[in-house]
Amino acid sequence: MKSYDTNIIQHNIPLKEDHKNFKQKLGRISPVLMPTIEKEVKRMYDAQIIAPIRYSNWISNFVTTRKKTGETRLCVDFRNLNKVSLKDNYPLPKKDHILQRVVGSSRISLPDGFSGYN
Repeated sequence: MKSYDTNIIQHNIPLKEDHKNFKQKLGRISPVLMPTIEKEVKRMYDAQIIAPIRYSNWISNFVTTRKKTGETRLCVDFRNLNKVSLKDNYPLPKKDHILQRVVGSSRISLPDGFSGYN
């Protein structure tokens, strides 16, 4: 993954002032899924999507889900982080409002929501 100079660009999640950091306890993982999870984690590590960190204020477990194709997808449980993050004053418009705006257009571009998160 391409890295950027943090003096130029830095991502920040605005949190409520009275929040408490949350560290989930390690969850149990099925021994059947363990080789698949290890393979996926190694693939993400080799692609530099994830990196080891020694100390963290927030810890969330992986959640495994099955894709329609039968493959296993690793997701991260961000429910606790979502509870304490400040909400955006300008949320994304709903799909039906977007589609009403493009009626009659000669060309439209849609994200591929069928293959999952990209």
